[in-house]
Amino acid sequence: MGKIVTLTGTVTKFDWSNPHVVVHVDAKDDSGNIQHWALELAAPLLLERSGWSRNSMKPGDQVVAEAHPSKNGAPVGISGTASFLLKFEVNGKPLAHM
Repeated sequence: MGKIVTLTGTVTKFDWSNPHVVVHVDAKDDSGNIQHWALELAAPLLLERSGWSRNSMKPGDQVVAEAHPSKNGAPVGISGTASFLLKFEVNGKPLAHM
C-alpha cells in the first residue's frame, strides 16, 4: 500500500456488485503495450454514499485512476476501501472521493 500508480485507459467492464466494485481498464504500460487492469473499489453502498452509481462509468469511457498495485507486478490494484478512495476521473470529470 506504499506505492501508487496512475493509469490512463479505457473501461472495458464496470462490475457494480457486492462485495466490491471492480473496474476493468485497458491501459498502456511504459513500453506502450496494452495491459488489462482490474481495479478493486469499496462496496457499492459505500460508493453510493460518495455519489457514485452503477451509471458512473461504462465500457468505452476514458479514465484516469490511481491504484495501489499488487506487489507481484500483476496488473491488479486497489483503488478504494471503506476508509479511502484514490483519484478517479471518467471522461475528464472527477468522481467523488470518500
